[in-house]
Amino acid sequence: MSDVINLIRLKQETNSQSLAELEQQARQRFELLPLIIGCDWNDVSWSYLKSNQNIKFQMIGGEELPESLATFCKVYLVNMLWAQRLRAEPYSFSHIKSSIEPIKIWAEMGFEELSDLNQEAYDANIVYLRERYAEPAKNGVSLNRVVAYLNDNHLLSAHIDTVNIHKALGKTDAFGRVQAKKEKMPLPELVKAVIHLKWAVDDAFDGSSKAINDKLCILTQVFQYGLGLRLGEVLRLPLNPLIEMDGEMFCLVWTEKGSEPMARYIPTIWRKAFKDAVDEIHKLTKGYRDAAIQFEQQGALSFIDERFDAYVQEKESIFERKVQQLDELLLSKKVAAEQLWQLKASIDSNERFELKELANILPISSKATDSTSLLKYYNGMGIEIESKPLGSRKHKHYITGEAIAKCIDEIVAMRANHVTELELLKILNAHSTGNTKASNDSLIREKVIRLNGNFNALTFTSEKTSDKALSVKVVSRQDAIDIIRAYTLGGYDHQKQIPLKELEGLLPEFFNQKTASKVGLEDLWSAEKCNFYVKHRGNREYAKTKGYLADIGKVKSYFRAEFERMNLDIDQELIEESIHEYQLDDIEISSKSFSIHQKTSEYLFLRAGMRGGEYYDHLPQILGYFAVAYFFGGNDRQHSAFTRYGIDVDDYIAESWQSHKGRHWQTTSLFRAGLAELVVNKWMGRTTGQGENYDHNTGRERAKVVADAMLDDSERFLGEIPNKLRAWKEQEIQTSSLPEHLTSTLQSIQYSPLGYCTRALYLKPCEFNLKCLTGNEGKGCKHYIYDLHDPSHREKITAERDRSSLELSRLFEVYEKGVEAAKMHIEHHMTILRNTTAILDNAEMILNDSQLDDIQDYMPFKKDGSFPDDCPFQCGGDE
Repeated sequence: MSDVINLIRLKQETNSQSLAELEQQARQRFELLPLIIGCDWNDVSWSYLKSNQNIKFQMIGGEELPESLATFCKVYLVNMLWAQRLRAEPYSFSHIKSSIEPIKIWAEMGFEELSDLNQEAYDANIVYLRERYAEPAKNGVSLNRVVAYLNDNHLLSAHIDTVNIHKALGKTDAFGRVQAKKEKMPLPELVKAVIHLKWAVDDAFDGSSKAINDKLCILTQVFQYGLGLRLGEVLRLPLNPLIEMDGEMFCLVWTEKGSEPMARYIPTIWRKAFKDAVDEIHKLTKGYRDAAIQFEQQGALSFIDERFDAYVQEKESIFERKVQQLDELLLSKKVAAEQLWQLKASIDSNERFELKELANILPISSKATDSTSLLKYYNGMGIEIESKPLGSRKHKHYITGEAIAKCIDEIVAMRANHVTELELLKILNAHSTGNTKASNDSLIREKVIRLNGNFNALTFTSEKTSDKALSVKVVSRQDAIDIIRAYTLGGYDHQKQIPLKELEGLLPEFFNQKTASKVGLEDLWSAEKCNFYVKHRGNREYAKTKGYLADIGKVKSYFRAEFERMNLDIDQELIEESIHEYQLDDIEISSKSFSIHQKTSEYLFLRAGMRGGEYYDHLPQILGYFAVAYFFGGNDRQHSAFTRYGIDVDDYIAESWQSHKGRHWQTTSLFRAGLAELVVNKWMGRTTGQGENYDHNTGRERAKVVADAMLDDSERFLGEIPNKLRAWKEQEIQTSSLPEHLTSTLQSIQYSPLGYCTRALYLKPCEFNLKCLTGNEGKGCKHYIYDLHDPSHREKITAERDRSSLELSRLFEVYEKGVEAAKMHIEHHMTILRNTTAILDNAEMILNDSQLDDIQDYMPFKKDGSFPDDCPFQCGGDE
């Protein structure tokens, strides 16, 4: 015995060494994992992918994990992430968080060391999950993965044998058969409501983005009910999913493992509906698909380039027109100057004139008489003057005819190449009304030249002036062109930049004043505000303003990146929700590589992208899982489609819609039709074990299928009943007796004495029998009716209540004596006591309310109760 103990101790020491080695390796890998952000190994929580997504290494109640389990928790997590570090998309936060949940449960159960874990502890863990968790299978799957890691790395003193989680923790019947989840099977009223909703969506269709979205959402149900596809499979269908082979129609469906699409056979009765749906989807999504193709092939939407090019051309056209207007003005002013400076008398170029004679020659001259003033005036005009000395101080001044002609030419040339400030302002503000004043714009002020002298004033303004020195403000033609360019083209690189407000007007599909500053576009424009010129709505055509300039190249790149980001998010959403759809059915997917090689334009379902609660037609987006879920179920921004389109259906019916119901409906219909399980599961893309989760047929219905098969070929079966059938056939007993015999042996008749059922006679009898008051989940039967005015009903309910009350008194005494078996009976009678008391209390309230005098009966469990385990199509017959 001592040798065995020593061996165990040696093994435990080896285990500790192994965990230490794994911890050292995990610490090294931790530093290289980009998925864990801003954290240290010793932190009590790690941020995964985002700073607000924290993985806490604490017990479920918030207490600190035992050191050994906390270390193992981190080692296990890091190695799981390391093994999948090359995935196209990392694990979701919810998946990572749930993967270490079993370790926290161990701590909750009182385990502190890995050495505490053994087969007995594992079995106790399974019982713990079953008793304390409403949906234990999910944690059970994670538990098996952790145990497998422990086994593979020899961290346990003995190998632990795991159980089949779905059999151990999944819901099974009395014979151990996996039960289909009843809430997954659509109620007949829900199926009718979906059909009516389709008609209402068609009738109200107006071609808007919202209407297209609604129509696409309702068309998903064709594929869900017609082929039993999961919603994730529907939304990932390729552009042209329908193919024909050998006269048969098939639908290409991506499988969960990311392989080539599987060709699913389409039943004849559904083929027209599928073809019509696909044709309609193609028509609805054509515009979105064209935009997606432009993004994929050109990297940008062509209409952005077209609009921006037109925008640039318009600005350049305005600039050219104003330059032309400037040149036309200067030409007219040159002609006017030439006319103004016509000489009063003809002169010879070589002839010389005294300064006082110029008044009789020049159209504009000095009226002074003294030689000093005359000299000053004509020097100011720029006329070349010849001076002849008459002594030591006196000179006689002459001007040649050639100098006069040259001066006039220079004055005319000056007028032909300069505009006054006011003339320039009128060109810049062609639509200006009222008096145009001098500009305060520094750009113009820096270019203004002041010309002195009345000859300049008269040349540029044609105003009568005195001999006093006057001046005029002018701008050269080149400077005027530069100013016009700055005003009309904005004063920035107009071929690459655009003011933010003008960008909003250019691309209203993407921008508006309410949202442009809220959608994270700051990188598209200048970091700081700058000065530029824009068109003005007031009495000026242009005005200087301060604001942001957007880079059009960045704008195009942004929307391409936004297109890719939006669809990458949707693609990831579809992957995660597709995996979740499997997990909802207690099905563990062996491979979670759902990635498919399909461009956005190649998806069948496309819609206008959603940003900030608004639709953007030019940002096409794959129709997402939640878009469909919100369409049917509503959210905080909109009511469900059933409400919005006025479908007359009870709230609890509309609220029962789930993405998996069409799949369960189709599968059950196939089983009900008698198809072999292998055929059904193959067609639906499942394994045999997975198919059990979808079979909602009752034992009675399965018995009918077996009975029909026995009648066709009794040699297929072994046992007392098929032997009896063979004997009858050999004795030539009439076959009309055979169904009667099968009915008596494979089926039973049940009834409910507490009330009556609203279902028609063509439905089978209620299979709840005496469960009218309890139902499947302790909330009664939906079909049960209490007659308010039938004393016998009240007496029966009262008797049931009193009997359960008395029985509870007895059972509590038995339970206190240590008889554990009494517990389940106590729960049963507590349910009956609670429900019967509620029935009687509610009935009393109704009877005492004068406004409810007309009510004859009521259904106490209509909202939350269970449906009997009837045919899922609620027909109960052979049809």
